[in-house]
Amino acid sequence: LDAGAGACAFVRGGDVLAVAAVRGAPFGGTLVDLPGGRWRDVLRGDERSFGPREPVARIVDEQGVAVFERL
Repeated sequence: LDAGAGACAFVRGGDVLAVAAVRGAPFGGTLVDLPGGRWRDVLRGDERSFGPREPVARIVDEQGVAVFERL
């Protein structure tokens, strides 16, 4: 997925979404293109829906990573 230079993001098999901030790279204003639908945050347990472009800072946790599974 397009996440700019501040993050790495991909979808695996259409059902797993992973986003990671690149260490040392600023990602505060970086946007990532995301697939639609309902997702469960595997690391925190909450359910989320995303718009087509979301700020990386809104998606990743304090360690700079996020893993979601499609509901």
